Amino acid sequence: MVKSLKVHDCNFVNMAKLYGFKNNDIEINGCFFENLSHLILQNPDDFTSTANITNNQFTNYRSTYDPLASYDAMYLDKVSNYTISNNVINGYFNGINIAKSGYGKGDATIENNTIEYAYTGICFYSNQGIIKNNHIYGNYAGVKLLNHSSSGLLGNVNAQNPEETQLIADNERNEVYTSQYSFPKTFKYNVVIDEDNDDSGATADYLLYWDTEVGTMRKVNIHYNCWGENFDAPNDLYPDPYQMYDYSYIWCPPTNGGTPGSSSAYLLYNQAQNQIDNEDYTTAGNTLKSLIAQYPNTNYAQYAIKDLYEVEKLKSSAKSNNDFAALQDYYQNNTTIQNNVILQKMVNFWINRCDIELAHYDEAIAHYESIINQPESLQDSIFAVIDLGDLYLMMEENDKGSKVVGKITTCIPTSEKAHKENRDYLISLLPFNKKMAETENEKSSANTGNLLQNSPNPTQDITTIGYQLENDVREASIVIYDYTGKVIQRINGLSHTAGKNSTEVSLTQLPSGTYFYSLFINGHKLDTKKLIVIH
Repeated sequence: MVKSLKVHDCNFVNMAKLYGFKNNDIEINGCFFENLSHLILQNPDDFTSTANITNNQFTNYRSTYDPLASYDAMYLDKVSNYTISNNVINGYFNGINIAKSGYGKGDATIENNTIEYAYTGICFYSNQGIIKNNHIYGNYAGVKLLNHSSSGLLGNVNAQNPEETQLIADNERNEVYTSQYSFPKTFKYNVVIDEDNDDSGATADYLLYWDTEVGTMRKVNIHYNCWGENFDAPNDLYPDPYQMYDYSYIWCPPTNGGTPGSSSAYLLYNQAQNQIDNEDYTTAGNTLKSLIAQYPNTNYAQYAIKDLYEVEKLKSSAKSNNDFAALQDYYQNNTTIQNNVILQKMVNFWINRCDIELAHYDEAIAHYESIINQPESLQDSIFAVIDLGDLYLMMEENDKGSKVVGKITTCIPTSEKAHKENRDYLISLLPFNKKMAETENEKSSANTGNLLQNSPNPTQDITTIGYQLENDVREASIVIYDYTGKVIQRINGLSHTAGKNSTEVSLTQLPSGTYFYSLFINGHKLDTKKLIVIH
């Protein structure tokens, strides 16, 4: 079997696709990709494989913002070690689209790339890695960090002007978007600017959008970044900057940068990173557990929970014995974690990852389906649909998992290509404009109950909408709208007795997209929620 593929100084024109699959080292250097030509690399579960993609040019003159086109300049899936550097990308849907990668013992860096006129500059989904000194500008969205990714956004502390550091600028909708549990471990020396950004309307544009609610996560440190001359924290940072961000120290080139953190939690975390770099994985695991025990109310405890999983993956790459069963037991039964609201919620993701590593597929499927049926947020539902599809594709190649099927069979992909298109479409829906949602969710004075989230969501055909009534009412109805506010469907004559009620709604006639549904009681709007239709 060929163990390496090297492609240097080649041209790929008009829809040419360069594939690298399964256990190959890949080196792509000095190549030119034109007119929707692109690169696809997949290396599942080979911890020594490396992808080096350097000094290439990707130019797409037929660029489209249609998520269903799904033409990325490069797409990396489950690539353990990667270096993506000094590439120029112009056009495409995603400039760099990378998923579930970076869990090997080699490099995991995206550095010194220029990305413009794409839908999303960098789409970073469930990865480990460093995003450093790139120029990402003129795209629809700048950088998206998604689904428990562990990353750093780093610039050049010695930069003399914005061109010498990481520049994320003038993207149409949000320079940096991060899902709830994906906020970067390090966020320093970046120039993040958009002097004409607007946080109103249907497509709010923030410099930094952290998709969480005030009070559900701890305040994060974003000292030593440059936010532009017109920086106004309440309009540029989401959510509430006074409660969720430390940003008082501003750094703009050529100003000298600040000193690194020196808290006890930081020092202990840094000690664990050095032990990982030295491949002393057992000691590193003990250090991370000690950090969690001593400093559970710090962000470093959250980083440590993620890194404990990485340590077990790295043991596999070093041909030593990993123990995901013991790690899962620690996650489930450690009293410090289980007594801490934030840690207890985030660790459920990693408990499920351990189930997958242990081939407990029934449990893993049930976990994703429970989220789809009763999501705490839209991002949770979207990620569960994507990850469940990934799991089914993985199980196809696994004797133990090939016949395991859950209850929501609509999440089983028809093909890998269809799954990726659906994944890109769902990710393109994030984030929703929270201000518009807050306006829609203003309850009337006729409040006599509450509207429940539809299930499943996203849905393909039939979904169930539930609602709770505190008392008997005269009439109840549900109205479905599209994103413009146009009424799509009215459901009248619903049960109007006190207690929990529900109705099944057929959505087969609706095109894929995002919709809103409202509950009306006695002619007054009570509440509004969002639903997603995918076909």
